[in-house]
Amino acid sequence: MAYRRRVFDEIGYFNPALDVGTITNGAGDLEMFFRVVNERYTLVYEPSAIIRHRHRLSYEKLRKQIANNGSLYTYFVCGALSYPKQILSFVRLGIWWMYYWNIRRLLISFIYPSLFPRDLILAELWGDLKGLTVYQKACNNVANIIQKYGEFPFAKLKRDFKKVSLKKVFHYQKPFAINTVELSQPIQPLTDITDYSRVRVFVTWKNLPIGKCDISNHQQSISASRLIEEIVKHLGDKLIEIEENCNQAVAALTKRLKPIAQSTQLPTNIPVSITVATFDRPDDLRNCLNYLLAQKTRRPVEIIVIDNNPASRLTPAVVAEFPSVILVNEKRKGAAYARNAGFIACTGDIVITIDDDVTVPQDWLEKIVAPFARNDVMIVTGNVLPIELRTRSQCLFENYGDGGLGRGFKRREANNDWFTQSQFIAVPTWKFGGTANAAFRTSIFRHPEIGLMDEALGPGMPSGVGEDIYAFYKVLKAGYTIVYEPEAQVWHKHRSDMKALRRQLYGYNKGIVSYLLTTLLEDGDFRALSNLFVFLPLYHLQRIYYRLRGWSDYPISLILLEFTANLAGPWSLWQSRRRVKREGRSNFDIPVSQEQNQAIQVEPKTSELVIN
Repeated sequence: MAYRRRVFDEIGYFNPALDVGTITNGAGDLEMFFRVVNERYTLVYEPSAIIRHRHRLSYEKLRKQIANNGSLYTYFVCGALSYPKQILSFVRLGIWWMYYWNIRRLLISFIYPSLFPRDLILAELWGDLKGLTVYQKACNNVANIIQKYGEFPFAKLKRDFKKVSLKKVFHYQKPFAINTVELSQPIQPLTDITDYSRVRVFVTWKNLPIGKCDISNHQQSISASRLIEEIVKHLGDKLIEIEENCNQAVAALTKRLKPIAQSTQLPTNIPVSITVATFDRPDDLRNCLNYLLAQKTRRPVEIIVIDNNPASRLTPAVVAEFPSVILVNEKRKGAAYARNAGFIACTGDIVITIDDDVTVPQDWLEKIVAPFARNDVMIVTGNVLPIELRTRSQCLFENYGDGGLGRGFKRREANNDWFTQSQFIAVPTWKFGGTANAAFRTSIFRHPEIGLMDEALGPGMPSGVGEDIYAFYKVLKAGYTIVYEPEAQVWHKHRSDMKALRRQLYGYNKGIVSYLLTTLLEDGDFRALSNLFVFLPLYHLQRIYYRLRGWSDYPISLILLEFTANLAGPWSLWQSRRRVKREGRSNFDIPVSQEQNQAIQVEPKTSELVIN
């Protein structure tokens, strides 16, 4: 290791209660690394700076060395006591490491042999438990040394007990303004935001999304220079990835490493169906269809609206305004019933599902189908951004979970390796979004291991949600690939009042339990149990702790609502299964009634199709 001398003047020297030669037997370097990073300095690992180490020659010395690795937990104790604001982070890391590194490997050693002997695993486990108890004694030893030999430079350990103001705690009640900044164009000041105290800026480069940043403006305009500073501060690491700002070599390397699906388009002769399930939201549906019909594409496209409440007669009047749109009735209530009706009725090789309350850009269609150029890709999901953050409920929903319905601005994919990588944690398929913005290869719905969506799950059923993420689960289990493509973004209108938000969150949290139970009951996936009985309760407790400390704006009342919904999950799933047993499951042998069957006609020689 190498250090700048001045770093010791600014953050202190090594903690003498840690490391070899004390009863802790290590962790001084880890604690120093933490202080360096905590003070916003940079650590660099340079693999070319090689030295050679002589490992322990005897097995007994190796066992002792492994046991001394328990100093890691001494470091956790030191960090938790020295940095109260980070205490939960140290506790979480300690619990995770104990489970993942010690308990998991110990359990595996009883299931099948591993390269790491069980007695070394037990030695390290004992060392970790011992490491939890020795830090205070080590500090007492340091105090005795200081008393005997005098003061010497010591670690400057920060202790921050600042109170959080009520203004900070309750700032979530203030609405957001929404703006988009295109970096390929000159940056302009934001002047139409004086009615808002905060602004959420979505940043794009040549219409490709890069990320977002939140700016406090206090009912004032934001100058171009400050806007640039905020974008650089929040998205600096992503900005340097833009090819035009790189030299030719880096640009060529970036192009070479880009996934195939980003540089390859799906042939335009492959037809696509777009399905929109709706339940008595005529205004939202009309807006959605207008944007769908404005898509720029050369491929054959059909649009199917599934009316999940035909008795109201609200949807046919809207669909009648769009002669090329197909209307399908599904009387059985439930999003999965409605989406399955669309899958059965559609004729495209690719079928897309979106919610009726989203707005889509004109290039959205081609972006979400592009990854299907790879034969292994069966599902593509896209990003879902808020079209407004005007009310308290909309702001709270955007802070829910991983960030509302959005899943970030980084492209990623999952396959069977991702499905099996964790031996004790349930498959988090929800990280890939949902049917608010998703595309499927229609062949999967006839696959014997996949099939249509499970109609006991999803909105409109007692179980809440989960029909989409369970479909993702089955596709991954069957050995296929899911791609998350953030460039295929849509804009979603979040619930604008608290009553609707509570109802939505209650359904979401019943649904996650229903999904986990379904993987357990239908697929024998016992990984669901750890999430149900360990990680889900810990997740709620962590958020309550954050809220009490003032580190989170999310209300405890909503956290308790979510926990209550988790408890209702098993009963809700049972009710849903009983209902499906009464009403029956959908299949391709039963035709779906259609009130309109006029398909969209596409002229093959048209230079650019605008559906109309």
